[in-house]
Amino acid sequence: MSLTGFQSVGPEAITKVEIPAANEWRFEVDLESKLLVRLIHGNAEIFGTELARGMEYEFTGQHAAIYTYKGCTIEYAGNVNEYLADTTPMTIFANLHFALEAQRSQAQSSLAASASGPRLLVVGPPNSGKSSLCKILVSYAVKMGRYPMLVNLDPKESVYSPPGGLVAAPISHILDIETGWGSSPASGPSPLHPKQPLVYYYGLNNIHKNPKHFRESTELLATGVKRRIAEDKHVRISGMIVDAPSALTDGSDSYESCEKVVNDLGITAIAVVGNERLYSELTRRFTGLTVVRLPKSGGVVDNDDTWNRKIQRLCLQQYFYGVPRQPLSPYTVTVRFNNLTVWRVLERGSGENYNDYLPGGGEDDEGTQTEEEVLTKIEPSAILQNCVLAIVNANPGDPANIVAKAEVLGYVHISEADETRHQAKVLLPVPGGLPSRPLILADWQYHE
Repeated sequence: MSLTGFQSVGPEAITKVEIPAANEWRFEVDLESKLLVRLIHGNAEIFGTELARGMEYEFTGQHAAIYTYKGCTIEYAGNVNEYLADTTPMTIFANLHFALEAQRSQAQSSLAASASGPRLLVVGPPNSGKSSLCKILVSYAVKMGRYPMLVNLDPKESVYSPPGGLVAAPISHILDIETGWGSSPASGPSPLHPKQPLVYYYGLNNIHKNPKHFRESTELLATGVKRRIAEDKHVRISGMIVDAPSALTDGSDSYESCEKVVNDLGITAIAVVGNERLYSELTRRFTGLTVVRLPKSGGVVDNDDTWNRKIQRLCLQQYFYGVPRQPLSPYTVTVRFNNLTVWRVLERGSGENYNDYLPGGGEDDEGTQTEEEVLTKIEPSAILQNCVLAIVNANPGDPANIVAKAEVLGYVHISEADETRHQAKVLLPVPGGLPSRPLILADWQYHE
């Protein structure tokens, strides 16, 4: 039996670090390395979730920080870039949490049946720490016994779903320290309480590639969120934390998508991270909302596209094969091409004519304009090989506008597409046959 964790390394490979009060220990570990950490003395947290004293944590492919309010001692082993920082925005983030908590308490004491907690939209430029702030605020809310609704609108992020999905999930238990948000039945295994997300598949890596599809998917997600909030008093009082993609406020579509998100989700406040000009612009545009400016943490790392693609590949791998502590055994089936119904998400720029993507320039046989579509049906072929497709809750014969509005049931991977035999090998996360449902092809591939 092989040794694991700190037992697998010698005492000389273990380093002890004293973290002073109100300081954080920042670390960067790549995908080919492994970092082991354990808390020896004091109290500490990662993105708002407390570390258990004496428990070993394993990190791979992460840029994070261990923060302590009163000081602590940790031990670590592994190949990692690390340093101590005495300047952090954690006190400011904590004050924001207290302000949100005050609004929750006010909603809880209100006699109005429809009283609800704060609905915060977090925006900012790329690599500004938006997702880190959302994790902290959600974790702090859970510590207070709240059930905040988390909404992720960034299709490049893998929050309770492989990349491409727009996700909403009420959070009632602590987040997973090792993986960040943790996982769900739509993203893979988890030793913690699984989340039950609502997922709609946008499928592209930038919201400007098909803004119409993004806005429609956001509206559908908002409808589901509002329904859950109306039925669950705990979630309604706890409010909502919305993690927005940087493209939502880059001005490319004159902030139309941002305004729609604010209206659809009933946003009451906006937090702008690391951009004074954006703060000024949103303060001018949203005069009826509270807009706050927050500093960018010095520990935020500027991740390039190569790093982001590696992380997305890791998330896809974990969806099918699990994680080291909880592996999965996916199931492969062979499916005939004529038993597959495949749609592809159309890519459009915000300034382009949508009808140009339709046959005949958007006119039917009688010369009249047809309804704008966001999907196009394709014939199964070798183009599907190595692609990850979303299974949606619709019927194979449904038209594009119905398929585009269907929620995600799960994902499959086409490991082989044989045009000679007209069949494909499909990797499923669970045993059984491929459901008779439409599949949506988009930007993401996975090469085993």
